[in-house]
Amino acid sequence: MSITSVIKSIQDIMRKDAGVDGDAQRITQLGWMLFLKIFDDREKEYEALDPDYRSVIPEQYRWRNWAEDPEGITGEALHDFITQLFRALRNLEFSSTDDPRGFATFDALLDAYETQIAYLLDRYITTIAAYERRWMRINPSPLLAGTLADCLPRGRDVGEAGPVYNSVGCVGAELANACDSLLAIKRVVFDEGRLTMEELLAALDADFVGHEPMRQYLLHRVPKWGNGDPEADALGKRIADHYCRTVHGYTNARGGRCQAALFTLTAQFTFGALTPALPDGRRSREALAPGVGAHPGRDLNGATGLIESVTGLDFCETPNGAVLDLTLHPSAVRGEEGLQAFVDLIQTFLSEGGYALQVNVIDAETLREAQRNPEQYATLQIRVTGWSVFFVTLSRFEQDQFIARLAHRMN
Repeated sequence: MSITSVIKSIQDIMRKDAGVDGDAQRITQLGWMLFLKIFDDREKEYEALDPDYRSVIPEQYRWRNWAEDPEGITGEALHDFITQLFRALRNLEFSSTDDPRGFATFDALLDAYETQIAYLLDRYITTIAAYERRWMRINPSPLLAGTLADCLPRGRDVGEAGPVYNSVGCVGAELANACDSLLAIKRVVFDEGRLTMEELLAALDADFVGHEPMRQYLLHRVPKWGNGDPEADALGKRIADHYCRTVHGYTNARGGRCQAALFTLTAQFTFGALTPALPDGRRSREALAPGVGAHPGRDLNGATGLIESVTGLDFCETPNGAVLDLTLHPSAVRGEEGLQAFVDLIQTFLSEGGYALQVNVIDAETLREAQRNPEQYATLQIRVTGWSVFFVTLSRFEQDQFIARLAHRMN
């Protein structure tokens, strides 16, 4: 019997069963059944080859333990069982991607990284959806809804999918650190064999204490995002593309789109304080990279090299926003020539497909003087991704991390 005939026979049976409702649901359920059946057959092969093999699927939900029952499950019992099955599959904890020592190639490690990103996004968006379903009970907004033409004719509040534009944003941060860290692993572990994964992990656990030569090599001998390097730029684009594509595969709890974004606001500081040492040479608790830009101090080819990397991203895939934070030394824009160079820089960024550019024109010494005499610099403002903030109101940690950014001169 051909596969087409088998599927048609299954569909005919499912149409008579109370456990599913409608062809759209039947197709989805059929796809999952085929997957579970094929996966179970593959697991039988794994079990024959490896006596220590353990399935990631809970025993009661393995195909062999329910679908192969000649009596079968039907009606409401099937509906309830399938609900429990999908809940169990959604909450699976996969251990096959959590130990980097188990990968023989960089491609395998990169695939595992993308699997982890997809898993975390699923948990994140599922959690957001749970809050969305309670929005109306927690925070009804009739006044706001009354100002939106879409809500009035529908008779729905903002939290009840009243507006036509009903999206939810999903913000990705620290692109540069992900790119630089993965590229460091590729270079020193897989390409050069300079380090074993075990040695690299030991150095990270020690926050590079006793491993400074290794850290210096990671910092200065491995290409970095934000310099127009083809290998780093290709990897950074792959990371961003996978993230955006995964986000856009979801619908929020109000029936709207999930939209990807790439920026940090102040997360580069708050996340940095919680993040241990990374393979890119960054020490524990240091700030992370701002927006879609390079990690501070690593964009050694200046503003033009940074823009070359960033404009290689597809910003049509970040409808919820993407920001490049750029710091320029005052001498870079001094005089008519400096101002024209600044204009040219902005026009180049936009003509090459850039999304949003946030610029600070200031020198580090002015900021240090503001730290020493805050009362004299109470009105000094800096730009942080999407808004301006008084510099002296930042914490000392945030101030120090901001000063550490490399101030560019035009090249």
